[in-house]
Amino acid sequence: MTKAELVEIMAKDADFGIIYNDDAGGAFTRKAKPIAELVEAELDNLKDTVNVLAGTPVKTLCYCVGLGGDIMRYNTKVGSKWGWHDWADPAWTKRSEVANACLDAGVEPVRVVAEYAKEVGLLFLPSLRVNDLHFTGEDHKTKTLKFWMEHKDLVVGTVAPELPSQYEKSLDFTHEAVRKYKLDLIHEILDRFGYTIDGIELDFLRHPIYFPAGQGEAKGHLITEMVRKVRQRLDQMAKDNGRKYYLIVRVPTDLDSCRRVGLHVDSWLEERLIDVLIPGSHYFTTYEMPIESLVELAHKVGCKVHPCLFPKQIDSWPFPDVPEPKYCPDPPGPFGKHGYRITPRRVRAAAANYRSMGVDGFALFNLHLDRGLDRTEYADQGYRTLCDLAEPVCLKRTSKVFAITKHSWLGDYQVSFRKQLPADLSAGQGQTFTLMVGEDFDDKATRRTPPDCRLRLGFRGLEPKLPVEIVLNGQCLLSGSPGAKYTTVKCDKELLAKTNQLAEAFVLLPLDDLSFLRQGNNEIQIKVSNPTTLTDVELSVNFARQ
Repeated sequence: MTKAELVEIMAKDADFGIIYNDDAGGAFTRKAKPIAELVEAELDNLKDTVNVLAGTPVKTLCYCVGLGGDIMRYNTKVGSKWGWHDWADPAWTKRSEVANACLDAGVEPVRVVAEYAKEVGLLFLPSLRVNDLHFTGEDHKTKTLKFWMEHKDLVVGTVAPELPSQYEKSLDFTHEAVRKYKLDLIHEILDRFGYTIDGIELDFLRHPIYFPAGQGEAKGHLITEMVRKVRQRLDQMAKDNGRKYYLIVRVPTDLDSCRRVGLHVDSWLEERLIDVLIPGSHYFTTYEMPIESLVELAHKVGCKVHPCLFPKQIDSWPFPDVPEPKYCPDPPGPFGKHGYRITPRRVRAAAANYRSMGVDGFALFNLHLDRGLDRTEYADQGYRTLCDLAEPVCLKRTSKVFAITKHSWLGDYQVSFRKQLPADLSAGQGQTFTLMVGEDFDDKATRRTPPDCRLRLGFRGLEPKLPVEIVLNGQCLLSGSPGAKYTTVKCDKELLAKTNQLAEAFVLLPLDDLSFLRQGNNEIQIKVSNPTTLTDVELSVNFARQ
């Protein structure tokens, strides 16, 4: 192959489609049985990981290569091996036995899934969690890294006060030994699977703590040098093999948050080190990540932006007269770290917001379609979500529920942008909130047949007999007692005592005139007469055609 032919091949843009991250949690879960049967069962299990994506808008599969970061799903010489320490948990001990039996028989999930992915025409990239901290939680001790056990003196020691103190145990990338270990792991993956992979995904969101508190901005160049070396290795592989290898990165929600934690994404873009940028929250779907500057910087250098959406949401009550899938509990229950299944209407709303910002596509995390092979309602809704996200036109004139994102576990400053909700309101003092709405109300078809739109505000402690003032984009919607617009939530009071995320009452305001709704940021001024907590700001956009 001539140099000109090689350049032509490498210059072709890949169609990443929807990028689907699989955490590989289904690997090595088969029950122990004779080794021949065990291997066959595991091969079937791994094939299902890919089969559920065949024929969908998913065109890129990123597959997590390590449990807890570096207990690798292949025969590693650098990372930790399965069962390297006494896991003190019978279930995990048994799973380790299954893992080692499969690996000894040559069944490496990374290799197997990569080969199956190629058969169905998917791009395949192993995904490495750069600093996974699951092991710092009491319920995840089995995922402890051997390297960490041997280098407990190389941890950050301090984290910002907004973050869980357990993350003080995070490895500190100030140290050359830490960075070398992670690079050695990356190089091992590339060397071992280079013939069948299309690059690598570096997951900087699991978890975004790399330096002691307050030192990320000053020390981020150390991470940049790591990314630079990975890019150099990929470019060398491309020259050797005559095809392009891509570098995808998952990072916090916005440029400022990235820089605070030590990820100088703007430098990565300026140096053209990355091919796809995936901004995202830690775990929940976020409606209004401020990614406009990232999109602008990325597009200047030909980098794609695929914001990450999740199948989970922060606690919120179902919207009245909007059917909710059975897998979305009602009531949603108290706040938990892993949240509740998000409804398709809310996913579409978030997607519409990001489409209006000019993104190239989407990435999905923890959708787990392979765990719905019995065609449960959850799996069916998951496939509908894939269709909704496939192209911008798929979101046109579809019903949505837009909302202001609430504060969540590991989802706020320092590792994300500051959230507006929940918010304490003082009596007699108006406060302004910004609701992003990606719907194009100027669309000709929408003007001919406008949707039913309703604004819903959730409160705790609001006195309904006292005056309330609500103004949307300068249009007064309410001035006085809410009256019939006020409804209380019927639920167990103990439920409300367990979380500040859920409203105890709502004010529901139908919008008959849509002319003052904007595609983009909408300002809502709220003034109450008694101290109150605002928990929710939501806009239902309901088209007749579902």
